[in-house]
Amino acid sequence: MKRFKITPPSRLGAVIYAFAPDWGGDWQEQLNSYSEILTDHFSRPRNVGELAGADGVGTAGAAECGDTMTIWIRVRDEVVTEVTFKCLGCPAAIACGSMTTQLAGGRHLEKVDEITNEAVAEALGGLPGDKRHCSNLGAEALQNAVMDYILRSAQRQYALKQSAG
Repeated sequence: MKRFKITPPSRLGAVIYAFAPDWGGDWQEQLNSYSEILTDHFSRPRNVGELAGADGVGTAGAAECGDTMTIWIRVRDEVVTEVTFKCLGCPAAIACGSMTTQLAGGRHLEKVDEITNEAVAEALGGLPGDKRHCSNLGAEALQNAVMDYILRSAQRQYALKQSAG
């Protein structure tokens, strides 16, 4: 098993670090079970924050542990051009949000459904068994954001037809 020297993580991870500054006990053991990719995405999450003027927003939660994730997307010409996330959760959940945004950016809407729970977990180099549900958060929140985008687009088109007619 690989051992990682964990330094205080940035941004979202800093919240968890504040509650476990010595990374001792179970935290260190859990972190050592993560792949280097997962540890990197937790320590330096990509695309963190709300996206002002987003075209779609989706949220997902995991009943098993109380983790929640929200993903914002911007779409141009049916392509996800920007994607951001916020997550209240464990290191694996934060890493899954980060990886989901990396997988979704630049992807055509017709291909977003290829970002499944399994695809997120695989891209992170795997997840420990008790953390597999974390990959559901990213994929589910992303799908919900796409559905929100589709609904908003349909509402805009309907409003345009009503105002024209």
